[in-house]
Amino acid sequence: MKLLTYMALLVSFFMVRYSAVAHNPNEVNYNIVVNDEKQELVVHFTPMTAIQLLKVLEPKLKDAKLIKLENYLDTFETYFNETIIFSIDSNTIEFDLIDSDLNKHDATLTFHLDLVLMESPSYEITVNSFTEIYKRLQNVVTIELDGKQSNCILSESSTHCSSDKTVIAKSNSSLSIYYMPLILIALGIIGFAYFKKKQINID
Repeated sequence: MKLLTYMALLVSFFMVRYSAVAHNPNEVNYNIVVNDEKQELVVHFTPMTAIQLLKVLEPKLKDAKLIKLENYLDTFETYFNETIIFSIDSNTIEFDLIDSDLNKHDATLTFHLDLVLMESPSYEITVNSFTEIYKRLQNVVTIELDGKQSNCILSESSTHCSSDKTVIAKSNSSLSIYYMPLILIALGIIGFAYFKKKQINID
């Protein structure tokens, strides 16, 4: 019984921590996919992050009580084209906003990338987005380029990565996200083994 109580408390602790990290407003995710079938960038952030950004970009909104994010799609498109410099084989790519979902807790903006994919491409990316808002910023970039995936975790002081240097220092909060599924699986295995042992003892 003590083991079950301990496991329940441990799972609760990690789930609360995971939830807090996964919905951290100063952590923004950028998923770039470039292949023969798809060329897109999807930006994941919270509606609160979007509102804070708009209040910086649009001073008239500073004291606004209600902001309809859908009314500022052009502002978002211009902003990300100015603050994300993404190039493939030294060709800078422009982003065209094609879809948005800003009403969910995981708000998204989807951009089409205007490019022609060459053989064995290389990339460079600089992300300055949200550096004017957060001092402890994490811009988490995942790039799937021609079937190869790489990750960069950028901040207000480290904004650039490339094919040659794809992984920037990971914070403890990001490690929590990556290792959370493994932790939960391990706890599940321990719990299953415990119940199996109890069942054998009863039989």
